[in-house]
Amino acid sequence: MRWSVEHWSVIASVIGFGGWILTLRSKQQALKQVKNEKDIDSKVIEALENRQPPSQIMTGAGEVVVWAQELADYLSLDKDEVFDSLERLENAGRVRRSDGNMQNSAPRWNIIRR
Repeated sequence: MRWSVEHWSVIASVIGFGGWILTLRSKQQALKQVKNEKDIDSKVIEALENRQPPSQIMTGAGEVVVWAQELADYLSLDKDEVFDSLERLENAGRVRRSDGNMQNSAPRWNIIRR
């Protein structure tokens, strides 16, 4: 106990440094996640711009309409990651969601050309 009283500044510094390291690590993880999301978004946009995957369904304007699962299979990504990416891109005004059909009620997606 006496040692801790005499060296309180050392103990406080170590605790503060540990807290700083944890904060830095969580910031790095958040930045890595944002980078991964941007990478997925780029892949999804690129595939839609290149009219991939080849789909039988097209809009009246000739744009390919795909399900998230089709896109995930084409890009070899997880369906949930692709779906989240499509939702982010929809919020940014880059893709449009269409209702599914009687055979598959999942939403379909197409790119919004600028």
